[in-house]
Amino acid sequence: MDDLIDKTHFAFVPGRVIIDNIVLSHELVKGYGRKGVSPRCTAKLDMQKAYASLEWLLLKQILCALAFPEKFVKWIMTCVQSVTYIIILNGSPTQPFEARKRA
Repeated sequence: MDDLIDKTHFAFVPGRVIIDNIVLSHELVKGYGRKGVSPRCTAKLDMQKAYASLEWLLLKQILCALAFPEKFVKWIMTCVQSVTYIIILNGSPTQPFEARKRA
């Protein structure tokens, strides 16, 4: 597992502890509000979701095979396939852009 999971992911891997990420985040942020320090910002982005690593067609086939109602399957697939993001940058929203899977 250690070779398959990126070094930045600390949970659920023997020898790694999720608290390491919490401590790192705290250390990065704790000095941001001090007087005399230049303005700073931090961003934590985790755009990959569990369903993003599945083939969407496979997800649909599984839902159908489990006999979920067709309407429900359509709702789920719409949610999975139609995600858009807007980023607020310096207080102004960017143009919306669609989420898509990495090739």
